[in-house]
Amino acid sequence: MTSEASLYPQVCRFLERRRWRVAVEVPPRKGSPRRYDVVGVKPRKREAVIVEVKLHDFRRALLQTEDRLFVGDYVYVAFPTPYAQVVLESHLDELDETGIGLLGLDGGVKELLPPLRSIYVNPERRSSLFEIVLGRGRR
Repeated sequence: MTSEASLYPQVCRFLERRRWRVAVEVPPRKGSPRRYDVVGVKPRKREAVIVEVKLHDFRRALLQTEDRLFVGDYVYVAFPTPYAQVVLESHLDELDETGIGLLGLDGGVKELLPPLRSIYVNPERRSSLFEIVLGRGRR
């Protein structure tokens, strides 16, 4: 059985190829019990990307990723490719409306829908995320 965490390395490689500095299971604030699955930052551009990885359950993933729009400049939800294709066909309007991107995972990563830049980012929350990611390094 595949776990969400077993899919993180694919997402990390995808982001690293795009020159993001990556960390996994990042708390949104120091001491928070919740975690962002995969986070990438570009220090010079002051940009952050957050990827929520799920095996299925689009509704749950959408609720989690909508919250990430207040922290990350770009937000993706990632699913195994067969389920991601279903999501793309069934929920494209919701993804377009929120600006959340979609990744398909199958040993590699397929960007099925690029995210839009979030207009909701709170600069203080993003800065806190930068501190955590840059202080931890990858994995």
